[in-house]
This record gives sequence, structure tokens and C-alpha cells, in this order.
Amino acid sequence: MLNAKRFLVPNSITSMAAVHIKTYESGDRSEYQFRLADCNRTVKIWGKLDDPEQIQEGIEKMQAIIQAATALKDRLRTLQILLNSL
Repeated sequence: MLNAKRFLVPNSITSMAAVHIKTYESGDRSEYQFRLADCNRTVKIWGKLDDPEQIQEGIEKMQAIIQAATALKDRLRTLQILLNSL
């Protein structure tokens, strides 16, 4: 079982954004959950752990999120460099 929650910017006084990942691996509840939340919205991605196809889809979903987040992070770094050079 996995159950981890973390604030994305723990030292911020303006952001309550957090990520929460969880797996339920016993009984009739065998699923994974990925939640990304800020003060106003929550995105939840989940799937079954007893279905190999859904496990593969979960892997693909997480990979797509990682790629999108990396692209945004790279763009923000570029903008940061540009702003700092003004």
C-alpha cells in the first residue's frame, strides 16, 4: 500500500497546492489514486489494480503528466531567465 501527500510549495504562504497518491491493494478495493489540488480545484486520476490493462493505462497517464509538467517547468525556467536578464 502507498499513501503519500505533499504540499507542492511547502514554505509558501500563498499556495496550498498538494499532491496525494494512494493505492488500495486489498479486499474488494484494489485501485490507485492520484490527486492534484489547489485551493479551488482538484484533479483525480484513478484506476483498478486488478486489471492489467488499467495498470498499463495508469502508467501511460502518469508518463503523460510527467511529460506535460516537464514541458511547463522548462518553459517557466526559460521565462525566468529572460526576466532576470532585463
